[in-house]
Amino acid sequence: MNERLQLTLPMKGVENPSNGEAQGSAKVEPPMILKLEQELVAAIEEKNPKWMSLLVQWICIVGAVRHSQLRISFPVKLTGSELHCYCRDSKGGGFNWSCRAHLLSIPVFNWATRFLELWKTVPVFLRENIGMCFHPAT
Repeated sequence: MNERLQLTLPMKGVENPSNGEAQGSAKVEPPMILKLEQELVAAIEEKNPKWMSLLVQWICIVGAVRHSQLRISFPVKLTGSELHCYCRDSKGGGFNWSCRAHLLSIPVFNWATRFLELWKTVPVFLRENIGMCFHPAT
């Protein structure tokens, strides 16, 4: 993902155990989150459309939500500290989840208000199909 977005995040490779089996997800360390947040802020301020891709990665880390769940989620309400969302589960049910509305390393930076401004520009009939993972030009 770093190469595709042309980022310089301090990612470490996932080492495979000696038996050759996959070890699972890469581990996220604090310097990685800090760099991701710096790149996210820069992209938002430069009006670079890749900011949504960075935001999706950040939400997956901080909100403990899978990418596949973000694709079928939508925002419900914004409180002072959290963005509350709902995920339509493909099995017929669904669940509520929330994520902090401010970045960890820059607590005064409210990404959620910027996201909601963009979300409101998406035609209502498209929102259900795109979820929270979409290109700003959609």
